[in-house]
Amino acid sequence: MGRWGHRLFQNDEDAGFIVEMAKDLSDGEYGPEFALLMHHALVEAPPPLQALYEQEFAVAETMNGTTLQNVRAKFDAGLRDTLFAKYRGLEADTPESTYIGEGKYRVIILSALMMMTSAAIVEDNIQHLKKLLSEVPCREYLRRIGHDTAFRGSGKRQFLTALDNYKDGRVGIERIDGGSQV
Repeated sequence: MGRWGHRLFQNDEDAGFIVEMAKDLSDGEYGPEFALLMHHALVEAPPPLQALYEQEFAVAETMNGTTLQNVRAKFDAGLRDTLFAKYRGLEADTPESTYIGEGKYRVIILSALMMMTSAAIVEDNIQHLKKLLSEVPCREYLRRIGHDTAFRGSGKRQFLTALDNYKDGRVGIERIDGGSQV
């Protein structure tokens, strides 16, 4: 996902959310869509984080020709609306929440996965995401694995920039450094 995506998906909480959402995309299975998202979301993650999700990351070998376009088609065929409804319904903090704003942050992670595939995101969801960005905690510094939660400052700023400039239907996302990642 480029520079902002790597910062966004760099801690163990994010990776756990990605695993959960990728299973939703693959009907609860470790299917090819799951494998593709694991590959793109965790490939540049630090080795200790990859080790935490070794089983899920290993599934990336089973992509079987699945492409981001295949995943985008699945999102755009209605799964996008189903998943946004599911995760927007889980935004409220509960006693099981690891930190304040966890449910809201999951919606942001979901949108980043959709942006990675260039899936269409309706304007109502984009406006809702911008609102959530102001409500989710943000840290400017790194924390050790297991204690790193929500956004880092640079990731939050770069995510907002990506969201402001997002156009669905592109193949992959243009990285901030000018390259493109598919």
